[in-house]
Amino acid sequence: MNKLIIIGFAATLIGCSSSTYLSGTSAVSTVTMNTVVNSEIEVDTTKTLTGQSTTTITFGVFRDGDNVFSDAYNKSGVGAKECSAAVYKALNGSGFDVIVNPKYVIQQKKSLFTRQTTAKVTGYGGKIKIKL
Repeated sequence: MNKLIIIGFAATLIGCSSSTYLSGTSAVSTVTMNTVVNSEIEVDTTKTLTGQSTTTITFGVFRDGDNVFSDAYNKSGVGAKECSAAVYKALNGSGFDVIVNPKYVIQQKKSLFTRQTTAKVTGYGGKIKIKL
């Protein structure tokens, strides 16, 4: 009987883990404009921008994680909020306007009572230059 209890307890401590790798063409939101804007993006390939965000959900109710997001990541699904927060962290204070050629890595770890999602974004910084 004791062996059955120990095996049952050990089975509850075992968790699952999964990873997702995504890439996109750019981290710019879709904007509809009525005027033509003549601009170009200057990409700095000498410096790589990186941002990471982690969210932990306990008992399916209590959420602990970032609460500042970028509107540049406009997808939905697993890790969408974390990706948005990671983009914000990568761009905040960098002096760049967009992330060019972003690569996203999403990892999700599940256990009996918690689910932890981590997203990391890496890409080049770009500045939008408007030509007059």
